[in-house]
Amino acid sequence: MVIDHIGLVFFSEIILFRIIGRLAFPIFAFAVAEGYSKTHSKAKYALRMLIFALISTYPFLLIAPDGLTLNIMYTFLLSIGVMYLYDKLQQAKADHNTNSVEPKSIGSQNILLYSVAFYGALIFVIVFTITVPTDYYFYGVFSVLIFYVYRGSFLKQALYFSVITIGFCLVTIVPEQSFMLNILQCFSLLSLPILYFYNGKRGKLNLKYLFYIFYPLQFIVLYIVKILI
Repeated sequence: MVIDHIGLVFFSEIILFRIIGRLAFPIFAFAVAEGYSKTHSKAKYALRMLIFALISTYPFLLIAPDGLTLNIMYTFLLSIGVMYLYDKLQQAKADHNTNSVEPKSIGSQNILLYSVAFYGALIFVIVFTITVPTDYYFYGVFSVLIFYVYRGSFLKQALYFSVITIGFCLVTIVPEQSFMLNILQCFSLLSLPILYFYNGKRGKLNLKYLFYIFYPLQFIVLYIVKILI
C-alpha cells in the first residue's frame, strides 16, 4: 500500500511501484471479510470503519488521483453494510426452511424483504461508487463480498475474485482513467498465493488499530515530504 502511494506521489513514471502496490487491496479486502465474520460486535466494527473513514477523508484528498473523492475505508464501510444484508437474507432463508418462523407466509415475506434490500444495496453500491467516486469503486465492495460469501473455500474465492478483477481491468469506469491503469489491477491476482496460506487464526501481535491509524497518517507524511522537496 505504501509503495503504491509513494509511486503515485513521487514516481508516477515508474510503473513498478504501482504494480507492487496492486497486491495490497486483495489482502485488505480479505482481512475486512474475515474481520467482519469474527468480530463480536458488527455495529462497533462498522462504527470504527466510519470514524476512521471520516478521519482519513482530508488526508486522502491531499494525494488522491484525479477523480477520486472517497477513500478505501468508505468502500469497506459499504462492504460491511452489504455483508450484513447478505447475512440477514441467508438467515431468513434458513428460518424458512427449518420452519422456525410461523406462519410460513411470514418467512416468505422476510425472504422477499431481505432479497429486495440486499440486491437493492448492490445496485446502490454500483451507482454510488461511480457517481461519488470511491476508491476501487463497486469492484472493491464486491471483492470483499466474494471473500466473505465463499470463506472456507479458497478455490471459489480465487476463482470469483479473478473473474471480477479481470472484468474490472477490461472496463474503464472513469473516462479520465486510462486503459493501461485499469490493466494494472490484474496484478492484484498475484496476492492470491499469499491469501492461500492464511490459516484462519489471529496472529500473536495485536495489530487491531494499526491499519486504521497508519492509513491517514501515511497521506499526511507523504504530502509533507512532497512539499519539502
